[in-house]
Amino acid sequence: MNRIKSILFVISTINGLCLGNPIIIRPATLEDLNEISCLITNAYEETFKPCYAQLFTESDLNKNIDINDFISKKITYQINAAQEFITKQSNQEEYGFLIAYTIKSEKAQKLIGCCRFKKNSTNNIHIYLLSINKKFQRHGIGTNLLRHTIKTFNTSTCTLCVLRNNDIAHTFYQKFGFVQKGTRALDHQTGELLTDPMAPITLVEYSFVVTQ
Repeated sequence: MNRIKSILFVISTINGLCLGNPIIIRPATLEDLNEISCLITNAYEETFKPCYAQLFTESDLNKNIDINDFISKKITYQINAAQEFITKQSNQEEYGFLIAYTIKSEKAQKLIGCCRFKKNSTNNIHIYLLSINKKFQRHGIGTNLLRHTIKTFNTSTCTLCVLRNNDIAHTFYQKFGFVQKGTRALDHQTGELLTDPMAPITLVEYSFVVTQ
């Protein structure tokens, strides 16, 4: 792919997780889909499920909706979206799906991060999902993946949404330079974004000004 190039960097981490091993960031292909599916599933079970469970409890949605069924549907949606974006990316459409993986040897590679995004207007790129394996967080992988994502298309702004109680994500994006622009509501049945401020599941909208 000409528009999205692979990059390589080396990180050193504690406990020997990937000490001195190179990290590759490149466009995903459909051959990566199984590993991407595993990464998405783990992210939803370990990170997003506790956030949604808290919001469901606070709003009494848990009385009518099974959290496990809800998360299962979200995972299925994300995996299907990953396949769609990878396919459109390979067709040179303005869709992107980047992955990060560590190389321990020529035959030992491990996918540790992914980012799904789209150029949704002339001047804006929107990120729909950024996920890093928990064991490899806080070592610059998410930051490098985010930087490469933002530079993929020639745009002036980058936007994304974060669940209001996902404190780790808020800290990460604010440290990167994203600024809060407002809130959106998530329809727990359709998954569509709404403007209802009283909805039980709300997300914080962030925007980042891209410098060339």
